[in-house]
Amino acid sequence: MSVWTKPKMPDDAVRICEYVYTDEAGEPVYKKVRWEWPQLGTRPRGKTFKLHAFLGWSGNREKPRWDLTLAKDARRVPYHLPALRAAIAAKVDCIWLVDGEKDVETLEAAGQVATTAPLGTMGYWLGEHVAYFYGATRVKIIADKDTDGEGLRDAWKVAKSLRLIGVRFDVVQVPVGKDITDFAQAGAA
Repeated sequence: MSVWTKPKMPDDAVRICEYVYTDEAGEPVYKKVRWEWPQLGTRPRGKTFKLHAFLGWSGNREKPRWDLTLAKDARRVPYHLPALRAAIAAKVDCIWLVDGEKDVETLEAAGQVATTAPLGTMGYWLGEHVAYFYGATRVKIIADKDTDGEGLRDAWKVAKSLRLIGVRFDVVQVPVGKDITDFAQAGAA
């Protein structure tokens, strides 16, 4: 499902969390809000994400203002871009690139430097996004273990663009679970 698709969200959907994407200076660019709802009768449990463009600050930089949507031409940045650029400047040996903000936060909690592609999925990777990784020493890409192989295909698309700028990379999948968060929750990390 495309992040541009607007599935009908049930009335009992609950806002789980939000992920704010910032520019190099730490200023908000857009946010992604995760909504989930329980199984009810024949309706399966579900989730969706809503994207919101940053409009500016209200008052004296007290509270951010957000649009209800994100324009298709809005700037796309990796999650936690300032930390990514700082790690590259500090010549950190390994940066992790994963699918999804939750996986980034799992790795950061373990003391690693991690990011995800713009919009939170490698499926929307564009060649121009590789510029954010210029100067990196090595990037370890953890592909989601999808039954149709989509996560691995997307990871290799990203790896090919990293190769073009001379960044060493590894493409891996976790042995247990679908992603690094599943792996860590299984006690395997």
